[in-house]
Amino acid sequence: MWAGTNKIMKVWNWWKRKRSDRRDRLDGQEEQEARIQQPVTEPEYQMADHLMVMRLGSSHHGVYVGNDRIIYYNYYSGFVVEDTLEAFAQGARIRVIYSPVMFSRSIIISRCKSRIGERNLQGFSNRSEEFVRWARGGDFW
Repeated sequence: MWAGTNKIMKVWNWWKRKRSDRRDRLDGQEEQEARIQQPVTEPEYQMADHLMVMRLGSSHHGVYVGNDRIIYYNYYSGFVVEDTLEAFAQGARIRVIYSPVMFSRSIIISRCKSRIGERNLQGFSNRSEEFVRWARGGDFW
């Protein structure tokens, strides 16, 4: 009986170490994500920044165009819209995402404005993120 208990304790201690190691790794991942997606206040946003909010379990992305305005693909209406940061965030924390940039800030904003009012119904992926990546990096949309 005692030998069986000893094996159980060895397994239990091994499991606790593994769990502790995993928790340390997760803390490191969260720290890395926090560095990548830093929440900043509105005056710190730069023109053509890639902004993101998490609402209702999904991410919403847009391009900052200055004067407290953002252009994004509105998932609910299905149109590309220009709106206020407050309406975009709906109380959620806004984060700056560092995504690839192939164009100047003025060209990125021009590309976004050229799509306002457009409706894109293709696929079931995150259309708002794809829109921002198209505007900043030239990917297809």
